[in-house]
Formats: sequence, structure tokens, C-alpha cells
Amino acid sequence: MQSPPSKHRAKTTAPGAKKVKSKTPGLEISDKEIMERVQEGSLAWHKDLLRTPSLVRELLTLSDSELPRRLAEVLQLSECETNLANAASLEYFLAGFSFGKEHNFSEMSLSALLTLLHVLLENCREKKMSLTDNHTIFREMMARHVGGDEENVMDFEPSKAALIHDHLAKGLFLHYRLYQAAPAEPVSFFTATITIEHPPSLPSMATAVPQAATRPVSAAPPHPPSAHAK
Repeated sequence: MQSPPSKHRAKTTAPGAKKVKSKTPGLEISDKEIMERVQEGSLAWHKDLLRTPSLVRELLTLSDSELPRRLAEVLQLSECETNLANAASLEYFLAGFSFGKEHNFSEMSLSALLTLLHVLLENCREKKMSLTDNHTIFREMMARHVGGDEENVMDFEPSKAALIHDHLAKGLFLHYRLYQAAPAEPVSFFTATITIEHPPSLPSMATAVPQAATRPVSAAPPHPPSAHAK
């Protein structure tokens, strides 16, 4: 995945505005028109991630069982059953998308969120950046992409900043070493045959005979002679 592409400067669109009406009554603005309205430097609509508003809307409609497969296709994460790095990446982005959906992120903010997560994960794995340095990058990015004024890009509402930090604190930042150590190559599997010997079958309790009943009865010992016997 490449770094987020630059955007042409345009009018600011609030993150909460999911649909924008065109000047023609009854028509909605196309994906292209929505994407052209974001500010220059926005994290939204990365071409290798959540690249269009319609794609985000599609993902939002999927069930919990359908979303992982479709998101893996979008992010081009293959062999997740055997590639631990791709499997961890899919869980990472899936958790981020579900988090944004749960907290009512707009379509643009969801796209920007996955770009933010991608940058931090790339810093962790490919660039081998320390946790301290990566956390500093995160704080700088949030400072530039929260709000919406002459200096900042309106990717996230101010109320979402603390939520994003808490999400990462419980995920990537908490398990940082594990994400760095996940092997990128698929894991090889082998097949082994195991033979299990079963013990012999025992008779059921219904047919069991008490041991005392099968023991032979010995003759009674003779009585000792009486002391008075002559």
C-alpha cells in the first residue's frame, strides 16, 4: 500500500454529511463529486483502502459474517488462514471499521480512519518504528486531522479524537511487539497419522456376577476334640 495521495483543495465537507444533494432536485452528488470536495491532505479515499463513498456504504450494510471476507478483498489480504501477518492485519482493520461503525463515524471519517490505521501499522511493521515514535506520529496526525479550520483538515470530529486514542491504546499500542513479530510468510502445515488403541470391552454391569458367588465353597474344618473326651 502506498502513502495517502494528495487531494486537490476544495470546500470543506463536515464528516457527518453522508449525502450531499446536487443542484438538480432529486439527484445525489456522485462519488467523484464527493471525493473532490474534501480538503487537500485529507486521509479519506485512499486508493488502496476505502477508496469511494459507495464502497463504505456497501461495507456498512454487510453482516458480521460477510464483512471479513469482503474487507479482505478490498484490502488485498490473501491467505489469511495461513499467513499470520495478513490475518493479524485483517483483524486489525476489521476491529477499526467496526469501532467506527459503532460510534457513528461518517463515510468520510471511516475512510480516513482506515488510512490512519494503515499508516500506523506500516510504521510498526515495515519501518520498524518504536512504539514511542509511532505514538508521536499518531498525535501529530490527529492534531492535523481533527476539527476543521485554516490549518487542520476536517477528517474527524473533535468528539471522536479521544475515542480513537482509546481504541488504539487497547489494540495496536497494547500489542505492539506482537504486530512487529508476526511472520509475513505463510505457515507450513504437515499431516501426521496417530493410531489410538482402545482397551478391551468390559462386560456390562447388568451381567456382572459378584466375585463371592463364583468362589468355590471349601469344607468346614473339623471341630477340635473336646477336652473331656476320653
